[in-house]
Amino acid sequence: MRQQICPPQLQARAQQTSTWLVSGSKPFAALAGGAAATAYGARTALVVGTVALALPVAVLWRSPVSRLTAMPVTAPPSGDSALVCRDRPPADAAGADPHP
Repeated sequence: MRQQICPPQLQARAQQTSTWLVSGSKPFAALAGGAAATAYGARTALVVGTVALALPVAVLWRSPVSRLTAMPVTAPPSGDSALVCRDRPPADAAGADPHP
């Protein structure tokens, strides 16, 4: 979805920002897991970690993303004729619709 809504010139930056956020949080997650295991035991730390992994799934399930039936299409910037319109192709010369 990010590739559909992000302008082409910013796609690499958006991907690297996502990668940086995920990779940068790993040491903190490991430290928190170790602290939880030390304080409350390994089983409790594993249960808390499992719940933490399930939270994004629950958020996505309740978000509008789960109800999308088609990918969003952003409007091309004004004056940019190089972008191709994503509408259906016109009917052929006989007038028949190629996509019934």
